[in-house]
Amino acid sequence: MKTKILFILFVTTFFFSCKENTENIESKTETDVVEIEKKLGISISFKIEKADKIRFMMNGIEIDEFQKKNIFFVEDVMPTTNYEKSTVYFDSNNFSRNISINLGDNNDNIIEFKDITFSYGSKEIVVDKNNYDTYLGHNIFVERDSLTNKFKTTKVKDKPFNPLIYVRQTLLNELVSQ
Repeated sequence: MKTKILFILFVTTFFFSCKENTENIESKTETDVVEIEKKLGISISFKIEKADKIRFMMNGIEIDEFQKKNIFFVEDVMPTTNYEKSTVYFDSNNFSRNISINLGDNNDNIIEFKDITFSYGSKEIVVDKNNYDTYLGHNIFVERDSLTNKFKTTKVKDKPFNPLIYVRQTLLNELVSQ
Protein backbone atom coordinates (compact mmCIF):
# COMPACT_ATOMS: atom_id res chain seq x y z
CA MET A 1 0.00 0.00 0.00
CA LYS A 2 2.79 2.39 0.86
CA THR A 3 4.41 1.64 -2.46
CA LYS A 4 1.21 2.53 -4.31
CA ILE A 5 0.97 5.84 -2.47
CA LEU A 6 4.62 6.60 -3.14
CA PHE A 7 4.16 5.68 -6.78
CA ILE A 8 1.09 7.91 -7.17
CA LEU A 9 2.87 10.73 -5.36
CA PHE A 10 5.89 10.37 -7.66
CA VAL A 11 3.76 10.32 -10.84
CA THR A 12 1.72 13.37 -9.80
CA THR A 13 4.87 15.28 -8.84
CA PHE A 14 6.49 14.38 -12.12
CA PHE A 15 3.35 15.27 -14.08
CA PHE A 16 2.95 18.72 -12.51
CA SER A 17 6.65 19.57 -12.48
CA CYS A 18 6.98 19.24 -16.27
CA LYS A 19 5.68 22.47 -17.68
CA GLU A 20 4.70 22.49 -21.29
CA ASN A 21 5.94 25.54 -23.16
CA THR A 22 3.10 26.85 -25.28
CA GLU A 23 4.91 29.90 -26.63
CA ASN A 24 5.65 30.05 -30.32
CA ILE A 25 9.17 28.92 -30.97
CA GLU A 26 10.79 30.86 -33.75
CA SER A 27 13.52 29.14 -35.64
CA LYS A 28 16.51 31.33 -36.24
CA THR A 29 19.06 30.55 -38.87
CA GLU A 30 22.41 32.16 -38.56
CA THR A 31 24.62 32.43 -41.56
CA ASP A 32 28.30 32.34 -40.92
CA VAL A 33 30.32 34.63 -43.09
CA VAL A 34 33.53 32.90 -43.96
CA GLU A 35 36.27 35.40 -44.44
CA ILE A 36 39.28 34.21 -46.36
CA GLU A 37 42.48 35.03 -44.52
CA LYS A 38 44.61 37.13 -46.79
CA LYS A 39 47.97 35.41 -46.90
CA LEU A 40 50.36 36.02 -49.75
CA GLY A 41 51.15 32.72 -51.43
CA ILE A 42 53.95 32.20 -53.93
CA SER A 43 54.13 28.93 -55.84
CA ILE A 44 56.75 28.08 -58.44
CA SER A 45 56.87 25.21 -60.93
CA PHE A 46 60.46 24.70 -62.05
CA LYS A 47 63.27 22.46 -63.28
CA ILE A 48 66.84 23.01 -62.11
CA GLU A 49 70.18 21.64 -63.32
CA LYS A 50 72.25 21.85 -60.10
CA ALA A 51 71.40 21.39 -56.44
CA ASP A 52 70.90 24.77 -54.84
CA LYS A 53 68.86 26.85 -52.39
CA ILE A 54 65.96 28.99 -53.59
CA ARG A 55 64.99 31.77 -51.20
CA PHE A 56 61.62 33.50 -51.10
CA MET A 57 62.09 36.89 -49.48
CA MET A 58 59.90 39.70 -48.20
CA ASN A 59 61.98 42.65 -47.05
CA GLY A 60 61.25 45.85 -45.19
CA ILE A 61 58.17 44.78 -43.23
CA GLU A 62 57.38 47.62 -40.83
CA ILE A 63 57.12 46.59 -37.19
CA ASP A 64 56.83 50.15 -35.92
CA GLU A 65 58.20 53.53 -36.91
CA PHE A 66 61.73 52.58 -35.84
CA GLN A 67 61.98 48.91 -36.85
CA LYS A 68 61.65 46.80 -39.99
CA LYS A 69 62.08 43.07 -40.48
CA ASN A 70 62.76 40.64 -43.31
CA ILE A 71 61.28 37.17 -43.79
CA PHE A 72 63.07 34.42 -45.73
CA PHE A 73 61.93 30.95 -46.73
CA VAL A 74 64.78 28.73 -47.92
CA GLU A 75 64.04 25.70 -50.08
CA ASP A 76 66.79 23.17 -50.80
CA VAL A 77 66.27 21.97 -54.37
CA MET A 78 67.82 19.03 -56.18
CA PRO A 79 68.44 18.63 -59.92
CA THR A 80 65.33 17.45 -61.72
CA THR A 81 64.14 16.63 -65.22
CA ASN A 82 60.45 16.98 -64.34
CA TYR A 83 58.78 20.12 -63.06
CA GLU A 84 58.82 20.39 -59.28
CA LYS A 85 56.54 22.65 -57.27
CA SER A 86 57.42 24.75 -54.25
CA THR A 87 54.94 26.91 -52.34
CA VAL A 88 55.36 29.38 -49.48
CA TYR A 89 52.88 31.57 -47.59
CA PHE A 90 53.61 34.90 -45.96
CA ASP A 91 51.35 35.61 -42.98
CA SER A 92 48.73 38.34 -43.34
CA ASN A 93 50.32 40.34 -40.50
CA ASN A 94 53.58 40.49 -42.40
CA PHE A 95 53.27 42.35 -45.67
CA SER A 96 55.68 44.43 -47.67
CA ARG A 97 55.85 45.48 -51.30
CA ASN A 98 59.51 44.41 -51.52
CA ILE A 99 59.28 40.75 -52.60
CA SER A 100 61.92 38.73 -54.43
CA ILE A 101 63.07 35.20 -55.21
CA ASN A 102 66.78 34.48 -54.86
CA LEU A 103 67.87 31.83 -57.38
CA GLY A 104 70.61 30.35 -55.24
CA ASP A 105 74.32 30.30 -54.60
CA ASN A 106 75.59 28.37 -57.63
CA ASN A 107 77.10 30.25 -60.53
CA ASP A 108 76.08 29.02 -64.01
CA ASN A 109 72.98 27.24 -62.77
CA ILE A 110 70.03 26.98 -65.16
CA ILE A 111 66.47 27.12 -63.85
CA GLU A 112 63.45 26.71 -66.10
CA PHE A 113 60.16 28.08 -64.81
CA LYS A 114 56.85 26.73 -66.07
CA ASP A 115 55.01 29.38 -64.07
CA ILE A 116 55.08 31.41 -60.86
CA THR A 117 51.71 31.82 -59.14
CA PHE A 118 50.93 34.61 -56.69
CA SER A 119 47.78 34.42 -54.57
CA TYR A 120 46.32 36.83 -52.03
CA GLY A 121 42.94 36.06 -50.50
CA SER A 122 40.76 34.85 -53.35
CA LYS A 123 42.81 36.53 -56.10
CA GLU A 124 45.46 34.73 -58.12
CA ILE A 125 47.91 35.83 -60.81
CA VAL A 126 49.86 33.28 -62.83
CA VAL A 127 53.10 34.55 -64.35
CA ASP A 128 54.53 32.60 -67.28
CA LYS A 129 56.86 33.41 -70.18
CA ASN A 130 54.15 35.46 -71.93
CA ASN A 131 53.53 37.98 -69.13
CA TYR A 132 56.85 37.78 -67.23
CA ASP A 133 58.01 41.29 -68.20
CA THR A 134 54.72 42.82 -67.03
CA TYR A 135 54.84 41.38 -63.52
CA LEU A 136 58.45 40.39 -62.73
CA GLY A 137 61.99 41.52 -63.39
CA HIS A 138 65.51 40.29 -62.64
CA ASN A 139 68.89 41.76 -61.79
CA ILE A 140 72.26 41.65 -63.58
CA PHE A 141 73.13 38.20 -62.19
CA VAL A 142 70.29 36.56 -64.14
CA GLU A 143 70.07 36.02 -67.89
CA ARG A 144 66.63 35.05 -69.22
CA ASP A 145 65.77 33.23 -72.44
CA SER A 146 62.26 34.53 -73.14
CA LEU A 147 61.41 31.69 -75.57
CA THR A 148 62.08 28.84 -73.15
CA ASN A 149 61.69 30.76 -69.86
CA LYS A 150 65.09 29.48 -68.73
CA PHE A 151 67.11 31.57 -66.32
CA LYS A 152 70.89 31.29 -66.07
CA THR A 153 72.70 32.64 -63.03
CA THR A 154 76.03 34.32 -63.79
CA LYS A 155 78.64 36.14 -61.76
CA VAL A 156 79.50 39.72 -62.54
CA LYS A 157 83.11 40.78 -62.04
CA ASP A 158 83.77 42.66 -58.79
CA LYS A 159 80.18 42.33 -57.53
CA PRO A 160 78.83 40.03 -54.80
CA PHE A 161 76.76 37.21 -56.36
CA ASN A 162 73.03 37.68 -55.69
CA PRO A 163 70.74 36.43 -58.52
CA LEU A 164 67.21 37.81 -57.95
CA ILE A 165 63.81 37.80 -59.57
CA TYR A 166 61.81 40.67 -58.12
CA VAL A 167 58.09 41.42 -58.09
CA ARG A 168 56.97 44.57 -59.89
CA GLN A 169 54.45 46.89 -58.23
CA THR A 170 51.99 46.18 -61.08
CA LEU A 171 51.51 42.62 -59.81
CA LEU A 172 51.08 43.69 -56.21
CA ASN A 173 48.61 46.44 -57.13
CA GLU A 174 46.43 43.99 -59.06
CA LEU A 175 46.70 41.32 -56.39
CA VAL A 176 45.94 43.51 -53.36
CA SER A 177 43.28 45.76 -54.93
CA GLN A 178 39.67 45.05 -53.99
